[in-house]
Amino acid sequence: MFLKRIELNGFKSFCNKKEIIINKGITGVVGPNGSGKSNIADAMRWVLGEQSSKNLRGTSMQDVIFNGTQTRSKKAYCEVSLIFDNSDMRIKSDYTEISVRRKMYRSGESEYSINNTGCRLKDILELFRDTGIGKEGYSIIGQGKIDEILTSKATDRRKVFEEAAGIMKFRFRKEEAERNLRKTKDNITRIDDILAELSAQIEPLEKQMKEAQDYLKLRDRLKELDINLYLYQYDRAGERIAKTEEQIRGNEQALEELTAQIAQENINAAETKKHLAALQQEIEKQNIQLGEYMSEQERLKGSLNLLEEKEHVNQSAMRENFEKRDSLEARLISDEKALQELGTQIGHKNTQIDEQYAQIIELRKKIETITGASGDTQEEIDEARAQVEEARTVLQTLLIDLNEKQVKAEVVVQKKEQAQAEAEKQAAYVVQLKEEVKELEADRQACEEQGAELRRKLNETSRHFQELQEERAQTEQKAAEILRRLNEDESRLKLLEDMREGYEGYFDSVRALFREAKKTPEIETKIKGVLAELIDVPKKYETPIEVILGNALQNVVVEQDTDAKDIISFLRKNNLGRVTFLPTRSLKVRTLQKDERSFLSLSGVEGVASEMIGCADEIRPAVDFLLARTVIVRDMDSAINLMKGADYAFRAVTMDGDFIKPGGVITGGSFKKSNVGLLARKRMAQELEKNIRDNKQALEQWRTVLADSEEKAEQARSMQQELMQVLREQEIKAVEAKQKALTAQRLLAENEKNAEELADGLFETENEREKILASVQELEKDAKQAQADFDRLKKRQEAAEAHAAGVAAQAAEIKELLSSKELRQNELSNEKNMLLNEAEHLRKAIAQNKEEVERLLQRNETLSAEMKELTHSKAEMRGSLDNILTAIRMAGEEARGKLAQRDSWNLQAEEAAQKAEELTVQKNSLIEQKYKLVANREKLELSRENQQNKLWEDYGLTYANALPFKKSDFAYQSSGREADRIRERIRGMGAVNPNAIEDYTRVRERYDNLSIQREDLITAGNDLQIVIDGLLSGMKESFREKFAQINENFQRTFHDLFGGGHARLELEDGDIMECGVEIIAEPPGKKLQNISLLSGGEKALTAIALLFAMLDINPSPICLLDEIDAPLDDANVIRFSEYLKSLSAELQFIVITHRKPSMAICDTLYGVAMQEKGVSDIVSVQL
Repeated sequence: MFLKRIELNGFKSFCNKKEIIINKGITGVVGPNGSGKSNIADAMRWVLGEQSSKNLRGTSMQDVIFNGTQTRSKKAYCEVSLIFDNSDMRIKSDYTEISVRRKMYRSGESEYSINNTGCRLKDILELFRDTGIGKEGYSIIGQGKIDEILTSKATDRRKVFEEAAGIMKFRFRKEEAERNLRKTKDNITRIDDILAELSAQIEPLEKQMKEAQDYLKLRDRLKELDINLYLYQYDRAGERIAKTEEQIRGNEQALEELTAQIAQENINAAETKKHLAALQQEIEKQNIQLGEYMSEQERLKGSLNLLEEKEHVNQSAMRENFEKRDSLEARLISDEKALQELGTQIGHKNTQIDEQYAQIIELRKKIETITGASGDTQEEIDEARAQVEEARTVLQTLLIDLNEKQVKAEVVVQKKEQAQAEAEKQAAYVVQLKEEVKELEADRQACEEQGAELRRKLNETSRHFQELQEERAQTEQKAAEILRRLNEDESRLKLLEDMREGYEGYFDSVRALFREAKKTPEIETKIKGVLAELIDVPKKYETPIEVILGNALQNVVVEQDTDAKDIISFLRKNNLGRVTFLPTRSLKVRTLQKDERSFLSLSGVEGVASEMIGCADEIRPAVDFLLARTVIVRDMDSAINLMKGADYAFRAVTMDGDFIKPGGVITGGSFKKSNVGLLARKRMAQELEKNIRDNKQALEQWRTVLADSEEKAEQARSMQQELMQVLREQEIKAVEAKQKALTAQRLLAENEKNAEELADGLFETENEREKILASVQELEKDAKQAQADFDRLKKRQEAAEAHAAGVAAQAAEIKELLSSKELRQNELSNEKNMLLNEAEHLRKAIAQNKEEVERLLQRNETLSAEMKELTHSKAEMRGSLDNILTAIRMAGEEARGKLAQRDSWNLQAEEAAQKAEELTVQKNSLIEQKYKLVANREKLELSRENQQNKLWEDYGLTYANALPFKKSDFAYQSSGREADRIRERIRGMGAVNPNAIEDYTRVRERYDNLSIQREDLITAGNDLQIVIDGLLSGMKESFREKFAQINENFQRTFHDLFGGGHARLELEDGDIMECGVEIIAEPPGKKLQNISLLSGGEKALTAIALLFAMLDINPSPICLLDEIDAPLDDANVIRFSEYLKSLSAELQFIVITHRKPSMAICDTLYGVAMQEKGVSDIVSVQL
């Protein structure tokens, strides 16, 4: 056997995975200090099971994992493997190659494996035991190991010699056999204790067994009687239940009929309400239509008033027009008269002008006569005079035209002023009308908006009223439903209270005790109560608790055992029967042990039964006494799993009521569950009380809601009527406002038209005035020019006349007269022209007045036509108004008829509701009667179930299983008396242990089995002692023989290595298997002395000699020497190397060294260096 290779990964400085091939012969490992050479030796120690970090040159075991460098991160684990060639089968194994591996993580976890199969450290140590490989072996020798061998105590040094002697495996077997022997003796001692205890139990159990046998005979007879009594009572109760169920069916049939009647009444009521709702809608529509009729009536009245107002306005306008026409006609007469007077005046003026002109002509003729001889001068004068006359005529004509135009302009200005005044008046009236129209339009719009808002509110109110009606109906329905549930709950609660007060479902003795105790205060004060009423069990645990407690629920709780004694005396004295008591002060409660409670964490375990129950502190001992060793589990699988783990030490019950008793007895199956068991009764009463409180509160709330709904409905109805009245008034106002606005708009349009006509006339007048003014300016200009021409010609004439003064001296007077005549003629002409202008003005005024009179006549004709239309419209409106009044009267009569119909429907609805209520009262009475019947049936079923539970608790039988025990000739009365006598005999027997037979058999069997086991253990102990003695004898012989060989070899190797001298090994006095080993060395030239006085080199060489002596007698597959040649001088190194070379033919060595002689003998050389700081690398050389 030899080492083939070493694999390292992440161990100390070997960061990367390295593989070192180990050949036969000597393999050397060299390298500078700190390069990691010795880490190879540490790796071999570590993989072979070294547990001391100090021996591995570290402070903790995690130090062997590569810790990283400046450029490399640290490793998470390290791993070392040794691969051995086992071809010679030195290690007993099926493999020719054995791989040993150790892996460790930074968390501290280690993994060991042999041939890649996980194993224990113990397996690796056992694998290499007696091969020299291992912690105590000599396969890995360093300087520290040399010091340990030489300087340790003699007894500590012995382990190396035992390893070399090959007895370590036998020592291990011996120690293991001694441990087994000690265990065997301990087991014998325990069995002796148990046998002593069982021996003390056998005799009393034998006595109890005989009593139990007598008891069982009586019990079997009592069982037979009880079963037949039970069957008799069960059958009688079944008959009564059948009769009660028949009554219940009759009650349910009556209930169905009443329910159908109530449903029909409700349908009738619903139909009536439906008709009422439809009728209410029709009434509302009728009201709306009536409101529309009344609105139309008010609108027609408003329109009629507007027509009458318009007629009044037209009449006023016609009167005003007639007055204006009369005024204009009077003015026409006056103007025509004035025009006639002007014509007369103009004729008179023409006569005067003609007379003056004739005089002027005559005077001119005279002048011509006088100045006929004047010659050319006179002609010139005449010509000038003619031109002057002509200029004067032109000037006079222009002045007349200018005067006429000026008069006309004054008339136009006057007309303009009148038109402007009329236009301003009309404009002011238009502005006033616009303001009135704006205000009326705002009033109309406001009325329409208010009407729309009122209609919206009316619709919302109607809808809200309908919703309130529906809500009220729903509220009544919900309140009725709550009242029904309340009545049902109160009936059920009363039934439960009656059952509780009468202790229904309890044994007759329990009921008798509580009934008589109420009459005896000194007894009543000693009773805490019956257990079923003193505990609070969650609903989910009622089934398992009822099943597991059974009749114990009827146990009576007291405080002291003396209280129980007094009550028992009271029962016996009054012949009330037997009752079981739980005195809380004297009960011996057994709870689950700590190791038993550990099983409560298993899957499916709910908890300890006693911890699931609520009760007063003074009742807790009774609950713990009964249930502290009972565990509730989810199902039977969980129960079996729990009880197997706990060795059936306590009791387990499932949520379905199946249970396992201590020892492994399993009980389960189906059973009939009563709805009002003893535990459920209290819970149901509490739930019913809570439901009643909640229902009463809910009923009060719904009644409040109903009252609020009725009040809100009444408010909505009142608001609906108020809104309808306000809406009608508002619609009338809106119609009036609309008519007023239309009338005002019409007047506004007419006045705007008049204003436009006045504006147009004013514009024409202004144009005419401007034209006249333009003509006046032109005439004034022409008149000025004519005056200038006249003045020029006059001057020329005067010059001519002055020139002819001498000639016309005679005609001076004539000329003067002529001038005055001509001047007078001019004046008359101007007066005439003024009269002509005035006449023209009068003619135009007359024409305008005539036109105005004509216009007024036409306007009156138009107004007269409108008056006729208004009269016709008024007649039509009065007809429409009569029709509306007729429709309102008919709608009112129809509305009164529908209201009467609504009252009739309301009466029918009230009658239907009253009838439904009466039927509901009858139904509730039947329901209450049904509850009583159901309660009676449940009472009978409970009584029958209690009998069945009692039979089940006492005998583990169901009704079907009990039928085979039924006797055809069974006498109920005599059998009852016989059963009472047997019970008396059983009571007279006192406390009997029914399990004594089983206990005696079990104890006896256990005693016999343990006796047999004791004999077997004694035999095994003797056999172990023989094995130990044999191993010890063989070890002594082997150690003595091997020690002698090692001593002989040591003397030889010491002499060879030192080149002389003497050495030997000696055993200390005492037992050869325990004594120490002394090393005595005498180097050449020195006296025999203590080894501790040798030099370092001498110590090293002595240890090497001892190592070689051990290798010679028990060669190790591999021997690693870690710088053990360091203390040697050159001569000793050479001798060491030569001796090592001689051994390498048979042995395999790994030498870690710095010495050249040691390197020289190596067959393979590995160099270890740190090319990268902190990371070791390996280079191999085959020599």
